[in-house]
Amino acid sequence: MAITTRGEVVCADHYNSRLQVFAASNGAWIRSIYGFGLVSGPGRLSYPYGVGIDAKGRLLVTETKRLIVLTPAGEQVQSLQLPECGALSGVQCGPRQTVFVTDSSGDSVLVHETLP
Repeated sequence: MAITTRGEVVCADHYNSRLQVFAASNGAWIRSIYGFGLVSGPGRLSYPYGVGIDAKGRLLVTETKRLIVLTPAGEQVQSLQLPECGALSGVQCGPRQTVFVTDSSGDSVLVHETLP
């Protein structure tokens, strides 16, 4: 899960293939964002594991072998296929848009140097 600068809590809803957004102040459900469904591709998520926020306020979402960058409204900016990975899980953005992603099946942390 991640907390936005607008006071929203964004959670990866793994089994429902979506992101859920709640108010940080009282936990009330606000909306679901991005797509629904089992098929991976534009407008869809396929079992998201982790969600983070970059310095530009965009959402970073991990799936098994893909890192997706979304606007706060849920529009896809970028999709990075990472076929060398096993099972991506956590994601965190560091300085200069450097992204750190955990690969739970490979027991490793991957570093993607920069995001646009």
